[in-house]
Amino acid sequence: MLSAATSILGFLVMALAPTPIFATFGALTAVMIGFALLASLVVLPTILLLVTRPISDEAAVPASIELEPAPPVA
Repeated sequence: MLSAATSILGFLVMALAPTPIFATFGALTAVMIGFALLASLVVLPTILLLVTRPISDEAAVPASIELEPAPPVA
């Protein structure tokens, strides 16, 4: 996250260049890095939640293993 913010600031400084092509490139690149940051923080976790299946309690212990109670402690 910090690297994205640093990159955005760097390209925004480039947007202040007197040459129009460099100014346009700096502004557009800063916006695109911001969109990439937003997608990685919001969209990707949402997609991962929708795609992965939750682990149920029955799947945690195989049916062939029977758990016996622990012996009493004297």
